[in-house]
Amino acid sequence: MDERQGTVPDPRTATDLAEFIGLLGELRVWAGMPSYRTLAKQVGPLMRPPSVVSHSTVVDVFKAGRRRLDLDLVVAIVRALGLDEPDIEGWRQAYLRVQRDAPTGGPREVFRQLPADLPTFTGRGQELRDLFAAIGERPGSAQTVVVSAIEGMAGIGKTRLAVRAAHELIRAGRFTDVQLFVNLRGFDPDHSPADPAVVLDAFLRQLGVPAQAIPDSLDDRSAMFRNLLHGTDALIVLDNAAGEDQVRDLIPASPSCLVLITSRRSLTGLADAVVCQLGLFREDEALDLLAQIVGEARVTAEPQAAATVVRLCGYLPLAVALAGGQLRRRSTWRLADLVGRLESAGLDAVESTSVGRQSVRSLFGVSIRALPKAAQRVFCWAALFPGSTFTAAAVAAAADLAPAEAESILERLVDEYLLEHRGAGRYELHDLLRLFAAEFAETIDGGERRTAEYRLGMYYLAATAAALDTLYPHEKHRRIEIPQSLEPPPAFISAIDAQSWLDAEHRNIIGLAVAGVADPVPMSILLWEYLKNTSRLSDAHQLNTAALAKVPADEAQRQAQILNQLGISHNNLGNYTEALDVLERAAAIYSEIGDQRGVSIALSNLAVLHHDRGDLAAALTASRQALAITRQRGDGWREGVVLTNTGGILVQLGRPAEAIDVLGEAIAVTHENGHSSCRATALGHMGQAYVHLGDFASALTVLTEALELSRELKKRNNEAEVLVLIGRAYAGSGNPERGLVTIQQGLEIAKENGPYYEAAALTALGDTYRQVGDIERARDHYRNALAIADKFRMHPDSPIRRDLEAGIAAMPTTSPDQLKGA
Repeated sequence: MDERQGTVPDPRTATDLAEFIGLLGELRVWAGMPSYRTLAKQVGPLMRPPSVVSHSTVVDVFKAGRRRLDLDLVVAIVRALGLDEPDIEGWRQAYLRVQRDAPTGGPREVFRQLPADLPTFTGRGQELRDLFAAIGERPGSAQTVVVSAIEGMAGIGKTRLAVRAAHELIRAGRFTDVQLFVNLRGFDPDHSPADPAVVLDAFLRQLGVPAQAIPDSLDDRSAMFRNLLHGTDALIVLDNAAGEDQVRDLIPASPSCLVLITSRRSLTGLADAVVCQLGLFREDEALDLLAQIVGEARVTAEPQAAATVVRLCGYLPLAVALAGGQLRRRSTWRLADLVGRLESAGLDAVESTSVGRQSVRSLFGVSIRALPKAAQRVFCWAALFPGSTFTAAAVAAAADLAPAEAESILERLVDEYLLEHRGAGRYELHDLLRLFAAEFAETIDGGERRTAEYRLGMYYLAATAAALDTLYPHEKHRRIEIPQSLEPPPAFISAIDAQSWLDAEHRNIIGLAVAGVADPVPMSILLWEYLKNTSRLSDAHQLNTAALAKVPADEAQRQAQILNQLGISHNNLGNYTEALDVLERAAAIYSEIGDQRGVSIALSNLAVLHHDRGDLAAALTASRQALAITRQRGDGWREGVVLTNTGGILVQLGRPAEAIDVLGEAIAVTHENGHSSCRATALGHMGQAYVHLGDFASALTVLTEALELSRELKKRNNEAEVLVLIGRAYAGSGNPERGLVTIQQGLEIAKENGPYYEAAALTALGDTYRQVGDIERARDHYRNALAIADKFRMHPDSPIRRDLEAGIAAMPTTSPDQLKGA
């Protein structure tokens, strides 16, 4: 009997996650109100891969107040409630939309980054009890963070134990503020251990820190990380650590936090760490795991063969899981058949506390050689990816398969315990399996391997171009043409979609380009805008350096373009001498080949470099040279840019009247050419010039227009600068109270845009508080601005340093050194 009631609720009407959950409850009513236990039994087989789902897990999905849900679980529930595939996809897209549009919760948002908890987890009961006892002995009132180090050999189950412990704690209501997970690749045979600074960069971004605000040095990133997590109920899992030095800067200081570390190496150097030395399974634990995978009936039917299987696996959990995966896929095999194959493959019986690498390799070989040839190839090509994860589409390109076929093979490899899911359609190889895959690939014909690499490189070139065309459509006409890809690139439906893909894939892209699998020359040009805008300065520098080494000698135009990008990378990293050298080389090459537009761009970048170093005279000379070239070429678009930069330099030189004339011309040119973004900047510079002249009424008129245009264009950096200038104008015109309020508004936005903007806003607050006689508050803001300038290595002669030190000098009995010591 059909118990469905009324009309199917429409998930498109949900404006936030709370409404989505409410509609999900209405869908359950429509489906006849199945009990949560019934629904859990129906949902488990629909998960990917199929798993046991508890009724409490299903109950939690329908609870109001959740911050996020497991998308795979939501889709399985909707499918179990009886909708067809088009409607299921509608619910999936609705969830992605409300989650994407949800406001960022900052450091207290729950980041559910933990890998899935395997339903086949077994054993380790005593280790879990010891671990929970150690955590319970040191509650939140303790003086130090609780650190537990899980140590043991490869394949022993360290990661699974850490993940199970983390899930158990979360189910108990612990550590619900922040959950972070990272594979530190401490023993990856093909890649160096993860740089703690790079890991902290990822953690800080995930905790809501704008890219531009993340400091460069490891010490500063670690300090920011500790500050953000202070007082939070946070759980951090640091998997596969190389040693104490790699993890020390990744450990917060707050006693409210828990850090779980796994490593093949002893971590005795971590003071006060609770150490869990993980040994091999007992026979009963290994047999229990085998029964979980292949079924209790098969193990009970052949007890002697089962005992031999786990003995030949050395009671190593990973080996038992791999062997069990072989048997589960083959219903006609007996356990005795598996014993024969393990023995013939040369896997010696291991009864000690160690398992030789050759034995594990032999076991991997049994698993791989039992696969069809196409699956063997996919397994091998999975080792090509330098990033931690990869997608079915990229594998399909390398293996010359249809995406659906590649995904089917990858799912089989997951079922065979040769690959792991990492969420959002991404997969990952265990590091031992990555090593074996690379070794196994050596048995494949070299020409076939080179073809796979070529196809993968072409795929990433095409996909990167498609993503950037979607993300920055206004720059599409400026990018280079690339050869037609052998496989169609992904279809990006929005800028957010493209940004997410680049964020997930940039490690693969950079690594493949630097290794020469993807051509670094076009890749450096394609990725430049993205890397610059997301403040991935080290990646940009690495890629441009590789591209410069590969660009053909007869392609001078590309060589100059890459030198130009490399110069900006050097400047952003504070390498002023190197930046000057490569930018001058770029300008010289552009001049030699007669590319006057290129010369103008290089000169403009040299002007920025000189400005940032505080050499304003050199900046003005370079900017005027660029201006002469753009006028000669009749390039109105670039003329507006160069006029705006020139006017800004004149303001900094203390020539505001002359700056106003130049900026008036810039405003007219940008208006004529439709360059609204540049016009907003020019209006801001003009307002600053009027402030310098003391003409505050004119300043407020111009700056109000600049503010409206910046907000219309969503130029947050411009908006912050203009608000600060408006605040200065109010203060200068005799209304410091309104000035302080306005500058504070600018400061809040400046924090999103990076250290330069924040330091400028803090300096303006210091100046204004000094003006009204509140010396203590002025001193506090100057001190904070000075700390930022020091942390981000702002040049001693730069304009921001000059303004800051001028403000400090006007303070009674206060010097920069005194502020640092306060």
